Amino acid sequence: MDLHLRARQFSGETEPVFVQNGSKKHQIDLPKYESSFGFKSVTQEPESLFETVGKPMLDDRLFRGLDCLLFTLGPSNSGKTHTVFNRETGMATKSLEYVFQRLSQYGQISSNYKKLSGLMSNLQNGNSSRVPLVDSEYAVTMSMFEIYNDSIKDILMNSTTRSRSFLDIITDPTDQKLKPYNLSQFLVSDYDSAARVLQRGLNHRKTGTTQVNRESSRSHCFVFINVVRIIGRVVNSSRLTIADLAGLERSKLSQTSGLNLKEGGFTNASLTQLGRCLELVATRQFNKSLLRTNKLTRLIFHDYVKNKSLISIIVTLDPAGDEGLILQTLRYVNPVQYQSVPRHISSASSQTKSSTDTKAQYELLCEIDTLKAYQHKLEAKVLKLEEEVVKTEVRVRQELYEENESKLNQIAVEHKNEVHRLTQEHMDSADAKLKEVSQCYQEKIESQIKAKEEELSNVKELVEELKQKCENLGQHNETLETEIVGLKEQDSEKLKLMEKQLEETRNESENVRKLADEAEQQRRKMESDLSMKESEIVMLMGNYDTLKAESASQQQNFEQELEKMKRQHESAIESQTKQHRDNMEALKTKYEQEAESLRERLTCVTKELEVNNIMMMEFQSTHDKQVAEMGQNDEKTAKELEAKEKQIDELKTKLQQLEAKSKKDIRDLRSQLESAKTKMSVIDSVDRSKAFSRSPTRSPAKSPYLFPTDLYGTGLNEPVSIFEDVSPQRESAVRKSPSRKKKKKADKAEQSDALQPTNKLVENPVFSGKHIISPTKSNRKKLRRVDMEEDLAISD
Repeated sequence: MDLHLRARQFSGETEPVFVQNGSKKHQIDLPKYESSFGFKSVTQEPESLFETVGKPMLDDRLFRGLDCLLFTLGPSNSGKTHTVFNRETGMATKSLEYVFQRLSQYGQISSNYKKLSGLMSNLQNGNSSRVPLVDSEYAVTMSMFEIYNDSIKDILMNSTTRSRSFLDIITDPTDQKLKPYNLSQFLVSDYDSAARVLQRGLNHRKTGTTQVNRESSRSHCFVFINVVRIIGRVVNSSRLTIADLAGLERSKLSQTSGLNLKEGGFTNASLTQLGRCLELVATRQFNKSLLRTNKLTRLIFHDYVKNKSLISIIVTLDPAGDEGLILQTLRYVNPVQYQSVPRHISSASSQTKSSTDTKAQYELLCEIDTLKAYQHKLEAKVLKLEEEVVKTEVRVRQELYEENESKLNQIAVEHKNEVHRLTQEHMDSADAKLKEVSQCYQEKIESQIKAKEEELSNVKELVEELKQKCENLGQHNETLETEIVGLKEQDSEKLKLMEKQLEETRNESENVRKLADEAEQQRRKMESDLSMKESEIVMLMGNYDTLKAESASQQQNFEQELEKMKRQHESAIESQTKQHRDNMEALKTKYEQEAESLRERLTCVTKELEVNNIMMMEFQSTHDKQVAEMGQNDEKTAKELEAKEKQIDELKTKLQQLEAKSKKDIRDLRSQLESAKTKMSVIDSVDRSKAFSRSPTRSPAKSPYLFPTDLYGTGLNEPVSIFEDVSPQRESAVRKSPSRKKKKKADKAEQSDALQPTNKLVENPVFSGKHIISPTKSNRKKLRRVDMEEDLAISD
């Protein structure tokens, strides 16, 4: 075993319990006791602890396929958990970081769980240092558990499984190593995942608050780091075990009570067994049978005994800590050097006994004879008293059992009340969290609604802008239409003028026709005068033809100009209407596209609002159901509490009755003891008077023998029977005396009803042949201690 010391830095005003030796760095001195203790290394900085302890152990043992163990030992609040599980300088975190750093250099780190589980049947244990480390595949698994109140719990499982997991210790058939039954293993592929697993286990570890330490570990925590090496189909496994043991503590210093006091009792008991094993290992007296006494000792020393595995112990001590706990820790880890520490034993001067003269010795011998006879008389009474004592003991045990049962029930009720209170607080916190979540969700929904409303307002503004644009375009269209109408009116005026001109021409033509008709009529009228006026008619016909040709040419020119103007006007109207239609179609398509996008956004917003409303309705319904269920649970718990309170009241009444009965029995016993005491004093006075009348010399004022009455007078609660060494000659002489027999019969008749002691007689050891029957000091201390224990049991 390698012993390393990690001492906390001393910052107190008082004198430290130990100091580091100036010349020998690996040694500490205790100035008060003028003694020293040696270690393999002594440090105050946790950063250098891994370089001196962890790194050589990993290189020499773990990477060579061998198992190794590292654990911390020391008083409470000496820095054990900080030394092992600190996130930056802890032994566990630094070891994991170093393991993954080295394995990444040697080969590939596997994360295939199926492959690893399939190859575990080919597992081989032993030293694999001859096989090269490189060009291999590795896997790392982790397990964590704690020993809490002598029960093993897996702290990497979930909360429901961990609450009922009390594991036993078995030998794993795959690797023949000791571990808790059905212990979970987590396959980790890098340092980050391993650190998360380690932190998860630490979060589930049992801790508590004491006067000495604000976050005290209430259990022994174990971490298994298994390095699996895969070479083809062959698998080698080595394990690093890191244990953070709970600290030694005193209830007076830590001021623990209730559950913390119970946890401290289990912790101190297991550490005491561990310290005993460490002492036997140091003195080379260790026996395998000691592994069965405690789960902690079995887990730590099994591999050491079976495979001679390396054990490294980091002792953490505080120079300003409790002196007794520091000495106890040093006695565990180094018992050989502890023997050199001087003890401060309080010595008391023994009282010297004055020598007695021969006459007093003769009187003592006579009284020894009487006491011997008196002893035979009391033997029958002793049997009866023993039976009565057994009965009273059974009765008292029954009463104590009932009282303990009532106290246990009371504790169970208090525990249930505490559980109910914690559940109520949990429910209240859950309600508060739900309210906060609902408020946050409501605020989020309101913010989303506000955002959607803003988007809707923006969309409405865009719609208004588009409407305004449409109105402007409509106004522009109206202006264009007015322009077109104006152009049409202008063209219509021109047409009207041309039509007027046509009408004038037509009127002229009509006039011409009329004139032609008139001329025709005149010709008809003047047919008689044709001959006369043929020249005039020929001339008029020539004029008419010329005029008709001119009018036809003029009408043809006018029609051509009118057609030309119509064509120009129609082409201008068509080009303007086409341009207006193109503009209207472009604006229409743009408006339709923007309106379509706005419609899509409106549909999305409405859908989101509907989904949010549905979620709010579902959340409100679930919250109402939870509130109703909580109300029902509160009613049930209230009814159960009322029933439990009734049971508690009944138990209290029963307990009061039992207390009254026990007090009455104690009073009766005390009255019987007083009566027996008075009768004993009477008998003692009678015996003294008889001895005085019989002895030729002066008898002493008080007998030196320890009668039952003397015991009562000295404060002891139990009578003592004294057995002495009487020579056979004296005993035969007493038997031959007839007067003695008569006196014995008379005394037996008188004292048969007088002696009624209640407690069991305690025998003194046989004295030497000088017949001096004075009780020794050790016997008196034993009697007082027994009486005090019985008085305490009755008072409790």
